[in-house]
Amino acid sequence: MITYYAIQHKPTGFYLPASRRRRGFTHDEPIDPEIVPPRLFLKKWNARKALDWWLSGKGESRWSTVAGYGGYEPKEIQHTDVKKVESRRYEEMEVVALYVSETNWWNREITDIKVPNGY
Repeated sequence: MITYYAIQHKPTGFYLPASRRRRGFTHDEPIDPEIVPPRLFLKKWNARKALDWWLSGKGESRWSTVAGYGGYEPKEIQHTDVKKVESRRYEEMEVVALYVSETNWWNREITDIKVPNGY
């Protein structure tokens, strides 16, 4: 059995999704796992840290150029600003364990396959 961890919104039972956008996970909101699969973590600690970042707000990246000096070229530096999202509450979220067990479906007896005539 394999254990994964996911971040669940307690009131709805929805999970933070495996992101479909390029903006980052802090922009996602909990969604029904039948629509988008949940974001999975191998370690509980990693899920906790992701939840902490998500609760802090939406991350916005911006770039600035730092002037070169002493013969160095100017370089660009990335900054991340966090915009608080008031609707996100710590007490409504939790890290839950999801257990996945493997099955050896090759050894099952298959009785429900219909093969067309001629095959």
